[in-house]
Amino acid sequence: MRNLVCAFAIAAGISLIGLDAQVSPQKLDPLVMMDRTGSILNQEDVETLLAHAIARFAGFLGSIRLIAFADRVLDVPTLRIEWPASGGWQSGFAALSEVQRSRAEKNALGALKEVLGNATISAARATNIPAVLVRAGRDGHALVVTDGENQVASATKALTETPIEVILCSAKSDRSDRELEISLQRRSAIQRWAPNARIFSCSEIDAAVRSWIKAIVKSVGQASN
Repeated sequence: MRNLVCAFAIAAGISLIGLDAQVSPQKLDPLVMMDRTGSILNQEDVETLLAHAIARFAGFLGSIRLIAFADRVLDVPTLRIEWPASGGWQSGFAALSEVQRSRAEKNALGALKEVLGNATISAARATNIPAVLVRAGRDGHALVVTDGENQVASATKALTETPIEVILCSAKSDRSDRELEISLQRRSAIQRWAPNARIFSCSEIDAAVRSWIKAIVKSVGQASN
């Protein structure tokens, strides 16, 4: 009975976000763009929550690409973070599938925490959010984590039509009495530069990651047809 419950729970989780277990992890190739300027409020907590959220889908991913950006975001190299994956939880035995899922999640969480924990915090001379969105649109399958504080002259038109998931956090310098106003201003600016962006707050990291994975799987499935 317990095995049947485990199997149902795993299948329900896959169905909930529309994942196709037949999609090869190598085809997904997701990208995370992480703001490492040190300006995000409670950045360490944000990165820990992000690592846990991504690790829950470790069996499908196998790896992610990471861009930790500060200055010159268009040129910064991409780092690949890999871990042993379970191949999409394809075992016919529920208990074995759960073991595979747990092992993949543990491996991914360790790899993600190690890389994010060692990534350099580098104050940018000027944070360029439009360039971040252009790079995200160019490289594809992107999840951007930023406080959205743009410090350069900005375009007034759309810069990329590519769908992008954006986790928009508060900046350390934000005044608490202007929290809503600042958030709405930055959301509006991001939507102007990337009109197909789906924007989530820092309290919605799990939802953002689910949306990101679902969009990637859908995109890969359409390309395969």
